[in-house]
Amino acid sequence: MKNTIAFPRDEITASDVADTDELGNPLQIGAYRGIQVAVDVYALVGGATITPAIEAYVPALGVWQQVLAGAMIAAAGSVALTVLPEITPVANLRASQAIEDRFRVTLTYGAGTSATLAVAVSMVP
Repeated sequence: MKNTIAFPRDEITASDVADTDELGNPLQIGAYRGIQVAVDVYALVGGATITPAIEAYVPALGVWQQVLAGAMIAAAGSVALTVLPEITPVANLRASQAIEDRFRVTLTYGAGTSATLAVAVSMVP
């Protein structure tokens, strides 16, 4: 697996999930220690908001569990969410923990007309 997966600039009008790479394979941590997710918001129209989060699949329970919830984004700009065992935790930005092998990035869409954004997932060796 490549160590960076990009989800190109796109306009969304509803909540979305990034959970596969460009070949349709599930996002997996593999031999990497952690991940960093960059969310670049280019435009929010009509009061739209985006709340990013990182979730991990817990096979023993058969459920997706939230690992890190980002803060609500209400203006154009960039935010990076990081999950890494040895990092100092910061609310809504960094989680200090190991992550399950399968993970996904959720983008919860708030009221408004549309949001234009891009997401990149980088694996931390």
